[in-house]
Amino acid sequence: MGQPESENVGARIRRLRLEQGRSQREIEGPGADHAHISRVERGERTATEAFLRTVARNLGVSVAYLRHGETGSEADRRRARLDDVELTLRLDAHADRLTLVDELRALHAEAVADGDFGVARRCRILIGCSASERGEHVTAERELSRLVADGQVSPLAEAEVYLCLGRSLAALGRADESVALFEACLASVQPSNRGDSVAFVRFSTYLSYALADSGELRRAKEVLKSALAVADGVDDTMTRVRVYLSRARLAWTECDWDHGRAYAARAIALLEATEDAQDLLRMHLLVADIGLLVGELDAAEASLEKAKCLGDASVDAQDMATSRRIEAFVAARRGDGDAATTLASEAIELLAEDEPARGRAYWALAEGLVARGEHDEALLAFRTAYELMSVEKRFVPQLLHAWVSTLTALDRHEEVSAIVLETLEAGALAPTVS
Repeated sequence: MGQPESENVGARIRRLRLEQGRSQREIEGPGADHAHISRVERGERTATEAFLRTVARNLGVSVAYLRHGETGSEADRRRARLDDVELTLRLDAHADRLTLVDELRALHAEAVADGDFGVARRCRILIGCSASERGEHVTAERELSRLVADGQVSPLAEAEVYLCLGRSLAALGRADESVALFEACLASVQPSNRGDSVAFVRFSTYLSYALADSGELRRAKEVLKSALAVADGVDDTMTRVRVYLSRARLAWTECDWDHGRAYAARAIALLEATEDAQDLLRMHLLVADIGLLVGELDAAEASLEKAKCLGDASVDAQDMATSRRIEAFVAARRGDGDAATTLASEAIELLAEDEPARGRAYWALAEGLVARGEHDEALLAFRTAYELMSVEKRFVPQLLHAWVSTLTALDRHEEVSAIVLETLEAGALAPTVS
């Protein structure tokens, strides 16, 4: 941050505000309304400590910087520590993430106490996004919702915050709030220039995920249609990848396996030319999942191996859980019940706060227990899977087929009839398209 040597506090606030394209009303707060800010900028009033803390927070700088125009050695040290933690979180898949989060919390408390609100804001973003990636959705929602509500982030500058928050809301069974979040993001960006067009496609795909999670498949398709129209005019590989990812996922949601695999193949072809290993891993897992659902075990195993070959490209808890679950299904259907139950249990633990996803992990556990000959325990796992999955009804018919097949093989026909009657009365087999 460069500034004239003679710059005073008011001039410094004005320069920073104009550099960020913000009005005096946009940086006001407790102890610093827009009229007060105007007078301080003109040198007609002295900036109090409360005034400086409010304006510094809203400008994303430290109080020390507003007051003196230079970052002190302590502020420099803190920012350097934060840079190191952020790089480690993003690049080192083997790092102890809980230790790094503890470091972030300590840095956050220190920054707030010293009025270094730029660092405090970055710490909160990293804490929230890291929690979402680890599957700690309650923590992620708490941290990230505050950032959004306080206006400390924007869809264009901090898209990752909105993606992580939306994903955590959906995992907590609050898909409607996830939809509302991404609708607000879309409303704030218009595809009038390249930067906004890329953002428009990005948030359209996120919105399509949220709509699919809430069962609004028709609206999800309409959103994707609009995104495609914009993406066709954007010469950006990742923009096209996002549309293919979303269309593959939507087809998977609708049990449209052929289109799901076709769009996934297009996404994979583009991703292999980029360095985005995380999305590539997710596409291979999606193709493996489709293979399982249509009974093509060899194809599912081949795609799973491609995902595993990417190693630790993703540290996302949900990706890890999906990989464990698919591996558990493959093991169970190959007759290795011990491996299947171990892998499924790991997936269940990773998905502690995501009930529908845990349902499919319990389904894998049930098949593993069947392979081990532990039929009573398997039937309890099938029941748990049904109760968790029936919340959003996705893949319930496939689950019921496996459950009923197990009961039929055990000659427990009365239980089959009871389950069919229960699911019909509950409407668990009703279509999700709206």
